[in-house]
Amino acid sequence: MSRELAKRGHDVSIVTERRGSQGEIENITNRMNSNDYTIFDVKDPFSAGRILGGACMVLGLRLHSLILSAMLEVPIMSVDYDSKIKGFMEHVGAGGYLLKPDDLPEKYLETINKLLNNSEIRLNLLSTVASIRERILTQARTMREILVIH
Repeated sequence: MSRELAKRGHDVSIVTERRGSQGEIENITNRMNSNDYTIFDVKDPFSAGRILGGACMVLGLRLHSLILSAMLEVPIMSVDYDSKIKGFMEHVGAGGYLLKPDDLPEKYLETINKLLNNSEIRLNLLSTVASIRERILTQARTMREILVIH
């Protein structure tokens, strides 16, 4: 799949914090059948944000990569292997970009094309993230008031 994306003019990057992911990275790269990718080993969320924020889309396999990408208004897709991933993707309106682990590469490429051609996705993410941020701030203010009273 990375070879096909490279043919279409896309750069494929793997962003990881390797200390806990080395086996997963090797598993993924062994299946890619090409060297058309770059691995970025990040040390903190700011480094990850700089890389993810510059992407035209993110296929995230970890919840935090999806959250960070959504906050940066980068279109996201993922693989439905965990209820947290599925819940987040549905919550931010990206449930249509959630694939099954056994979907064929063609399905992934089709979904990537759909995502890249959806001009509304960034606006939807902006609206959803703003709503989530406001809800978090409201809850934080409520907690602060409760703690100050006691």
